[in-house]
Amino acid sequence: MRPITTFRGVVAPDDCDYPGNINVSRYFTACSGGIFAIQSKLGLSAGGKQGRKLSLVEAYTMMDFDAELSLGDAMCIETSISEIDTKLITINHELIRCHDELVAFSAVFKYMLFDSATRRATPFPHELCEQVSSWIDT
Repeated sequence: MRPITTFRGVVAPDDCDYPGNINVSRYFTACSGGIFAIQSKLGLSAGGKQGRKLSLVEAYTMMDFDAELSLGDAMCIETSISEIDTKLITINHELIRCHDELVAFSAVFKYMLFDSATRRATPFPHELCEQVSSWIDT
């Protein structure tokens, strides 16, 4: 899947830690916006296609912090899907510092599909796996 821009923002004073760099919690907030965008693309939003209340639930995260972001830096998140099977979907985020297009942060998240009615993980529907697989191949 070609990456899509799922978040844009500017580092604000409340985003910074004591030395003046972006706080680690802000990275997660930006990625969270990316996940909501992907869930919507998958039809898993509040009024989703499945007719059930399904959402993605994080099972695994790996992060790399590669460059600093400071007050006033413009940033965006590019999100892509790299893998799906019946149990997990792998979603990749790159937080890019806009003025020099440097990848400042990258993360790999693995999510399960969660059914809020049963309060349990549930397999990804076959149709959804096929749809996402076609995106990965392009």
